[in-house]
Amino acid sequence: MTTAPAVVVPTNELLADPGAVGSRPSLLGRCKLQADHGGHLGRGVVGARSGPRVALTGTLGPLTFAPNLAPAPLATVEDFVAVSEAFSGMGGIAAVELNLSCPNVDGGLHFSTRADSAAEVVSACRRVLDKPLWVKLSPNVTDTVPLARACEESGADALTVCNTLLGLLVDWKSREPLLGRGYGGVSGPAVLPVAMRLVHQVSRSVSIPVIASGGASSPEDVLAFLVAGASAVQIGTASFRRPDAISAIADGMRSLLKENGLAASDLVGSLNWDGRGEKPREN
Repeated sequence: MTTAPAVVVPTNELLADPGAVGSRPSLLGRCKLQADHGGHLGRGVVGARSGPRVALTGTLGPLTFAPNLAPAPLATVEDFVAVSEAFSGMGGIAAVELNLSCPNVDGGLHFSTRADSAAEVVSACRRVLDKPLWVKLSPNVTDTVPLARACEESGADALTVCNTLLGLLVDWKSREPLLGRGYGGVSGPAVLPVAMRLVHQVSRSVSIPVIASGGASSPEDVLAFLVAGASAVQIGTASFRRPDAISAIADGMRSLLKENGLAASDLVGSLNWDGRGEKPREN
């Protein structure tokens, strides 16, 4: 992660066990509430080894993929290791992201609530992976910083902050949850302030890059995440509404930076506030 800040293209999750996903509806309107198979590739370890080698070119230059590894039901450290090992030596892969905090599969939050559990799986995957290792952290904890530090100390090259917020929607007539697994991950513009806070807190607590994830849908959102401390920003839910969102955001960023005589790297971690008390007032 020594390159200039950029928009990151997150891929769908790849599961250790394709049977981890369900068949009931998973995406609902409003922000986005997902569960079961929403956004999951679910092809398994065999799919990871035999999948296509893809490279794209976008407005920010060559793009390669960073597969997101999500746990299967009753996931173990060995599950993560098996899928991580499958990507070692594979071309077209810029990094591997360990999704330790997916709320949309059984056992998806198992490694995201305890620093020692997170450290165990990160250390094990680091030993078998020959590519940069990112770790996606959960917002559904009291304090994300201890988990972030544990992942850094265990060999993570970057941290993705943050995953979706745990939510629930209910059909009052049937008295049942609207999503297949009941609880699901809430994403979209409404979660941006939560993600922004966590990016600021985590980036001040670790020395490795932080990749923002959560609600960015405009050039201004991405630039704000950089100011808060992110080195790159993932675009997810916005692409559901507009397939060319990433290119449009990148073009808008370029224009805004040029108008203001800035480079993206000038903004990273430049927030004029230390996270305590009121923000500085102009005289």
